[in-house]
Amino acid sequence: MQVLFIKPVAAILRRVLFRHYKWFTPNGRGEINELLYSILFYLWAKVEYLREKDPDKREHLKALAMAGDSGREWARHYDAVPLNFNIKVDDLSFEEAVPIFGEIEDILKSAQSRIIVVQVGSSSGSEIAYFAGKYPHHTCIGTDIYQEVVDYSSQSHQAKNLSFRKISAKDMWKFLSEFIDKEVLVFSDGSLQYVQPEHLSPFFASIYRHGSAKVLLCEPVDEHRCIMEDLAGSTMAW
Repeated sequence: MQVLFIKPVAAILRRVLFRHYKWFTPNGRGEINELLYSILFYLWAKVEYLREKDPDKREHLKALAMAGDSGREWARHYDAVPLNFNIKVDDLSFEEAVPIFGEIEDILKSAQSRIIVVQVGSSSGSEIAYFAGKYPHHTCIGTDIYQEVVDYSSQSHQAKNLSFRKISAKDMWKFLSEFIDKEVLVFSDGSLQYVQPEHLSPFFASIYRHGSAKVLLCEPVDEHRCIMEDLAGSTMAW
């Protein structure tokens, strides 16, 4: 009885939510529509998205929210905000809040040979483009799961040592196998939070199988929402 009730509700929520509301709206939704969107999205996540056991089907559902025009507009939004290493993030300096940039720079500066630098979830492409511009002797590749995002970043950021590819985290091995005899640095700056939990194991296995690949991860956390020591997994940002 519960399943019979949930399926039509999920279908209605999906139809209303993704026909009339988008994940990203450049000009905002207005207070009333923003409230409706938040409620609908929360219900859809509870009723359909989080109930789906198959991670591949769940990934398809996620694309309803994040792919297409929404993904491209998010990329455009991030691209409009230039990288600023002097800003403060709450009470932290940029270097303290996002230490991954300094770590990557140290690796690239001290490298004795060419490194294949791969960003997982490069979105607008501005971050991987920064490293490509500063270190032209290294090869930089931005990856994203949505073709619209890859198309946007490819058009917005161009350099001889920079390219963008449509790659999912779970299929990273197919991609890394192209560079099996090369030195590879894989990094993610806030993108692995969007990967299905079941797809993280094959992602890390891909790096392990490569043998010499390095991985650097920087993911967001809100210490006000939970006791970090008691957190066994992840929690939804909203």
